Order: sequence, then C-alpha cells, then structure tokens
Amino acid sequence: MQSRIPGQDTNNQQPTIKHQHPTLSPKLQFLIACCQAQPDLEMIGALMENGKWKMENEKELLALASKHGVLPLVYKTLKTFIETHPHIQHSAFNIQHWKSAYMQISQRNMLMSAELIRIMRLFKENGIEALAFKGPLLSQMAYGDITLRQYGDLDILVDEADAFRAGALMSENGHRTILPLAILSNRTCLHTAKDFSLISEPGGVHTELHWRLFEKKYNIALLSCAMEKKCQTVKINSQEIQTLQTELLLVYLCLHGAKHGFERIEWICDIDRLVRSTEVNWEEAVRIAEQSHSKRPFHLGLSLAHTLLHTDLPQKMLKSINSNEIKRLQAITLKQMSEKKRGRSDFTKNRETFFYQSRLFDRKSDMFRFYFSTFFKISTTDCQTFVLPEKLKFLYVVLRPLRLVGSYMHRFFVTRNA
Repeated sequence: MQSRIPGQDTNNQQPTIKHQHPTLSPKLQFLIACCQAQPDLEMIGALMENGKWKMENEKELLALASKHGVLPLVYKTLKTFIETHPHIQHSAFNIQHWKSAYMQISQRNMLMSAELIRIMRLFKENGIEALAFKGPLLSQMAYGDITLRQYGDLDILVDEADAFRAGALMSENGHRTILPLAILSNRTCLHTAKDFSLISEPGGVHTELHWRLFEKKYNIALLSCAMEKKCQTVKINSQEIQTLQTELLLVYLCLHGAKHGFERIEWICDIDRLVRSTEVNWEEAVRIAEQSHSKRPFHLGLSLAHTLLHTDLPQKMLKSINSNEIKRLQAITLKQMSEKKRGRSDFTKNRETFFYQSRLFDRKSDMFRFYFSTFFKISTTDCQTFVLPEKLKFLYVVLRPLRLVGSYMHRFFVTRNA
C-alpha cells in the first residue's frame, strides 16, 4: 500500500495546500513553507506532492535555496519532516545532499565568526571603535545559532574618521585590499561611498568595512550607532561584540531588503526571526523610521514578513502595513521575486531596479534627489575607477559621463554579439 503524503486528500488525490501565494512559483512556496518559525509539515507534504518533483529537480531546488540564502533552514525542516514521517519515502529528496551543503555552510560560518572576533579584537587593541552587524551577529541574535543563516561576508561599521586607519590596520594584518587603500584617505570617495572591501589571507573571508549604512543618494539618515549610542552587546563564542540596537537593526534590515527588492527570501526571514526572538520597542522603531524618512520600506519589510512568514505584529503596525500604498509595493515585490530574469540585459535590470527603488521614498524631495544623484552626482563607481586627489575632484564632472558612455557602449556591443 502506498504511503500518503501529509496534506493529500484521499478522495480525489489532490493535495490541500494552506496559505498559498499565487504570485509565487511552487518552488518558492515550498522554500517559504520550510522557512517558517514553526513549519507546517502537512503543508510541506502537500507541496511535495503538488510539485511532483523528480530526483533530477533536486539540484535545481538546492541551488534555489542557496541563492535565496535559506538552505540551512530548508535542510533543518526537511530533516524534521523525514524524522517525523519515516514511513514516507519521497523520491525527490536525498537528505544527504542537503546535509552536505549545510555542513559546508556551517564550517564556513564558524571560520567567519572566528575571523570576526579576531578583527574586532584588533580594532579594540588599537583604539578603534567598531561594531559588527548582519553576518554571525544577526544569526546569533535572530536565529540563536550562527549556522542557521547564510552569509557571504562580514560587515563592520567604524567612524568615517577612522576608516583609513582601520583599513590600513587590516591590510597590515593579513587582509588583501581589492581596491587601492588610497580611497580611504580621499575625502571625496569617503563622502560618496559607504564601504571598502578586504579579503583575509589565508581563509578568503570577505569583510566590508563600513563608515555609513547606506549610500548618501538614498538619503537615509540612519546615523552610526556609535554616534547615537544605539548599540548592544552580543556574545559569539563567549566573546562580547557590539552590534546595532534591535530597533535600529530592524529598520536597517527592512531598508536593506527593500533597496534590493527583497530578491532573497533570507532578508524576509531575518526580519521575521528578529521580531520573534527579541523584545522590540515598536515606538522606538517607528521613531527611527520616521526620523530617517524610511517608513515606506520599513512597513514593506514588515508586511512581507507578516504575509509570507506570519510574523506576529502589534495592532498599530498591522494597520500601517495594510495601507493601499504598501499593498501595491508588496504586490510588485512578490511579482519580481517570482519572475525569471535570465536573458535580460544589464540595462533592463538596472532600469527596473531604478524605478523600483524610486517608489521607496517617503518624500518627493528625496525621490527627486535620488533621480539627480543617480544621473549627475559622483558615484561610488566613479571614485573606484578614478581615485583623484581632493584638489582635482572637479574632473569627476568630465570623467563621469565618459565612464557612463563607455559602460553603456560596452554593454550594447556585448549584448548585440551574444
């Protein structure tokens, strides 16, 4: 007798699936179901049956889970499903493949956590105030385990005045710079950019050294928490490390995800797990969002978490996220998340990103400033391409259009000859 998949209707053999999101593909629905704080195993069984996946599709699903940064969460749920339903042998999954991928992520996360502790200790010994955010800190705070979240780099925030000294210190202690270190002593570049990349040798751990949380063109007035004293301490491997205050971190996660169109499910999971695992002062979070003119992306992030992952929110926040404006933004976001973007030119992708981001601003003045900065002001790429001394920064006015024309011409011929 064939075992019944949980959630399957025995009368018509059609699985009953709760909480469907029609905009999203079956595979995305499956990943989201596995990412719930308390996964509905009946629903997961129904999605398995409904998807009719075969073994050859497993590699594609693994890759999709990794792309969305949720492979550890999906593995944990599949493992629980198999342990609680031992009589079901579903041909689409080989749990050993998922375990192997999870173990690689776990080992990498532990290596990165050790590197983070080393860098923070180095800064402290040399009198540089710094705090870490995202990466291992967020994994520990929101998930309670540094192995349950995928992260590709370390993010460390320092004061702008300490950026060059911090970069030089890391460079002297086993970190290779991707771009010239001189960028960190150039006031024009510091004013325009927000971070600087370094890679540890050996180990290959990528660190982004930040002096602000966002580029100025987004006009997001989130100050360094070191300046506002909005920080807290989290323990990683018994070592205390400073990170962003919960409310500031929550607003940041919503803004960061919105800026990138929430193209990774992981960024929605981060919001959900942070709200579930910490005591959020909602009045303070709203104040920070209002102060930084970022209520729209803040509400969008909370709305996605509530819709997809059933995040419990206070009544006042539920009222805010149910506005027509946020519903429209959420519909656009979910549509973009499910669309296949293969074959689209870089120009098309950049244009779509630009118009999506322009919808995120609370004030029209900020939106117009975003338009102006995108097309006319010196960008991070300009500074990275041409590192000019302060007295020659006026030349960027000439070099920027030349770089843009060259870039678009290159893309045009590459696309044409492809």
